[in-house]
Amino acid sequence: MSDTHAVCDKKIEKYLSDCDEIWHAGDIGSLDVVNRLRSFAPLRAVHGNIDGQDIRYDFPEFLSFEIDGIKILMTHIGGYPGRYDVKARRLIEEYRPDIFVCGHSHILKVMRDPRYDMLVINPETCIDCDACVPECPVEAIFAEGNVPSEWAQFTQINADRSLS
Repeated sequence: MSDTHAVCDKKIEKYLSDCDEIWHAGDIGSLDVVNRLRSFAPLRAVHGNIDGQDIRYDFPEFLSFEIDGIKILMTHIGGYPGRYDVKARRLIEEYRPDIFVCGHSHILKVMRDPRYDMLVINPETCIDCDACVPECPVEAIFAEGNVPSEWAQFTQINADRSLS
């Protein structure tokens, strides 16, 4: 998630309760949001341009970490393939992530960058506007071992398309 701007909408809580971790790509807005998110799962976060010193003290400008052999790079102001922020491009070239997570634009995007061979995710935050539902309803996201049988045929299609 990203860009909560001091609001942790109760409507997203049902999705947070099953998370192993919560990742927040900045513009958290308040320590109340931090504490609320931490009540559901461990939190990895970066600060954003609206975050004050209290948030910046606990959360860096960028994070690079690895989970199950997948390298993740997260920062707030990142951009998109072909139009990365200068700092973000330097970080991408230095860390060579498999997944790049950023926020700031307030536009939900998930796209492949073939130049850097990585997945770029701008998660935005859920304000229950349903703008993302036609593209990727949250209910359509499953862990690999939990894909319902009626949707299993799409696992390979998604894998193939994510590499193109």
